[in-house]
Amino acid sequence: STAASVKYTPASAVNYDVKVIIKSADGTKRQYLRSLTVKPALVNTSTVSKKEIALGNQVTIKGAAKGGSAPYVYAYYWKLSAATSWVRLADYGSITSVTFKPGYAAAYDIMVKVMDSNDMIISKTLTLNVYPKLVNQSTVTPLEVQKGAEVQMLGAAEGGSGDYTYSYSYKNSTATQWTLLQTYSKVRTANCTMNQTGNISILIKVKDSLGNVASKTFTVKVAEPTVNGKADEILAQIIKPNMTEFDKVRAIHDWLVKNVSYDERTYTESGAPQSSYTAEGLFQTHVAVCDGYSKAFVVMAERAGLQAVRVTGVAASTHGTQSHAWNQVKVDGKWYNIDVTWDDPVVSETYGDNLTYIYFMIPDSVIEIDHVAYSSKNTCTAAQPTERLYQILLAEEKKNCPNTLVYCEDETALAKAVHAINGDVSGTTTFICHTDLSNGKIFDIVKQNKPSTTVGYGIRMNAKGWKLKGYIYLNVILTTK
Repeated sequence: STAASVKYTPASAVNYDVKVIIKSADGTKRQYLRSLTVKPALVNTSTVSKKEIALGNQVTIKGAAKGGSAPYVYAYYWKLSAATSWVRLADYGSITSVTFKPGYAAAYDIMVKVMDSNDMIISKTLTLNVYPKLVNQSTVTPLEVQKGAEVQMLGAAEGGSGDYTYSYSYKNSTATQWTLLQTYSKVRTANCTMNQTGNISILIKVKDSLGNVASKTFTVKVAEPTVNGKADEILAQIIKPNMTEFDKVRAIHDWLVKNVSYDERTYTESGAPQSSYTAEGLFQTHVAVCDGYSKAFVVMAERAGLQAVRVTGVAASTHGTQSHAWNQVKVDGKWYNIDVTWDDPVVSETYGDNLTYIYFMIPDSVIEIDHVAYSSKNTCTAAQPTERLYQILLAEEKKNCPNTLVYCEDETALAKAVHAINGDVSGTTTFICHTDLSNGKIFDIVKQNKPSTTVGYGIRMNAKGWKLKGYIYLNVILTTK
């Protein structure tokens, strides 16, 4: 052919031999041999460290290539996806990586050009999505509490890639390690009880779907509970919705009787400490004298929405006549006297967990038998609601007792009730006797009137140990076949 050149595309990256034959007009032939090395095609394998980030973070762009003729050089560019012009990050050089920190929350294009030693250039375009910066908007409330109170943590965030999860931790000011309350989850709320005083640090972390984490730390100041705060904690446990004023007074009375011990050190030479004379001391140590009882009663009653006052004077006891303090409380528009100290099991000499109501909501005519007031006070003429209190106590006993309960007002009622037991009854029948009869007299009535089916009988003090002015409550137990 007369063609002076031809093109050939090698099919493989191998070594080739090329032969060219030239034929002159007179037919003479000359042959030329040449060798050709075909290297692999130049391929741009550059990468970006992340395809999605939150604003404020950066990515690493790595230039890489294979094939072609090494060594390679790289150039780096970026632009907003919506734009047409590229911005150069780095011109051709041997640098194999650069960092890029976007300035906007938008979609970006990143281009890397690689050039080999034969000046072959291959470009590669990468994409990068930049979300708004992840912002931790969590809150903790309140930031000032009393010991024993709860704080609430609320996880919240904006920006980032969404699909947030939250973790909650805390530590005191001297600790070096955080205590984890809740690991990462979609639960946005958590509560923490402040059981130590001082500054407590709370750490809330929020993580988006890309793994970006934003942390936020709060400081909660925890103080020793005030007398009102401590009273509120107790009332939250013992005051129920829809309680009457009577119910509230009884609940406060019973809590003090059950949970506070009379400080008998007052009868010693050293005497009781000052804390036993205050409501604060009573709430902290659960030990007090009459001053502590009466002051705490006023605080609790007022915090429960009742009107109550403290009365001071003297009272006659087995220790003689001595200074004393008690209370008056207004229930359903009427004032009553109440002496929680003298209803305490130790002071009333009933001991144990017995609940006594001898000095519970009584009139002046009763309390003045052994109490003389020196301070100003209200006039209390209403009689003690004995029957109302008794019926409440009896109802509670019936609710908690698996056996049959029968209320007998006097000895005639008891005799009839014992005699009337049906022979088919099995188990134990308990008679609650509201009477001032002696134990021996009650025993005789049971013995004389028990049905023939009785295989066992006896009497015992009621498990509750109830005691009202002038009465004693006994259980009469009959076991039938």
